[in-house]
Amino acid sequence: MSDTVDSEEVRAWRVAQRLTELRGEERANLIRIVGIAGFYGVQLLNRYGVALGPVQIPAMEGVEGSFHLLMSLLALTGVLVASGVLIALRNRFFPWWIKYATSTVDLVLASIALVVADGPSSPLVVIFFPLLGLSVLRFSQSLVRYTTCATIVAYLFVALAALRDRPTLAVPLYQAILFVLALAIVGVALDHVAREVRRLAGAYADRASRVPAAPSADAEGGT
Repeated sequence: MSDTVDSEEVRAWRVAQRLTELRGEERANLIRIVGIAGFYGVQLLNRYGVALGPVQIPAMEGVEGSFHLLMSLLALTGVLVASGVLIALRNRFFPWWIKYATSTVDLVLASIALVVADGPSSPLVVIFFPLLGLSVLRFSQSLVRYTTCATIVAYLFVALAALRDRPTLAVPLYQAILFVLALAIVGVALDHVAREVRRLAGAYADRASRVPAAPSADAEGGT
């Protein structure tokens, strides 16, 4: 009986996890597109400013055309990747590795943007937290752990690149340590969420297996 319950728990979890990953991947890519649009909107404000009656936001000095072009290309790449994944999902193409690939692309694009911007001292560095948060939408512990480690590596890469090539943009060691610690704490919290979802799925399958099935209408009519 115990083996049967265990197998039912595993089967129920795998089915629920696969469906959750599919829906989570769709939501994650939609959020990516919206997020990229928001961040790119800020970039447009920095480049051109706004002058609409009482709303006056001056353009930021030092935003060169080449920098703006690179940011535009990175934003376009992110949107195209997210749109391509959505099209693939709608066509029932959903390999197990796609969630790792999309998370990796996100971090690579964010790292490039930070390296060519102001490095770890850029306000854009906060983008690492929403990218990490997107990993929990699939309720996969392995993805959360991978994204947590990859996010920390990406931030360290940005920090070391600034320290080597543009020391004036480097942040103090204590600030880098605090940022890495914050990423790690968020990753641990998200891992706990993913683990609890799996535990609840197993508990639900166990409870469902112990509840006797209700008699059908045909059976009642025949008695």
